[in-house]
Amino acid sequence: MQKNTPRYWFKRRRFGWGWTPVTWQGWATLIVWFILIVLAAFQLPTNPSSSQYTTFLAAVLAIVILLFVIIGLKSPRPHWRWGAKPSDNPDEDF
Repeated sequence: MQKNTPRYWFKRRRFGWGWTPVTWQGWATLIVWFILIVLAAFQLPTNPSSSQYTTFLAAVLAIVILLFVIIGLKSPRPHWRWGAKPSDNPDEDF
């Protein structure tokens, strides 16, 4: 009988706190996120007003929150790591 473990798009980093993409879906998520940030930046006019800056920052904040929601759904819980340990789970830790 096979155990039903989720397939993560991101795994915990070996050093520090955070995640690393490990599947094509994880890499695609980061590429789309980067493209959305660049597109938001190109929407700013050359001499933006303060309301246009506010709109830009709100868009960037929404894009970043969306990235963290996706990572939260498709990765193990983060915790501080300092190198590989024998107790590491290869399905969760990079």
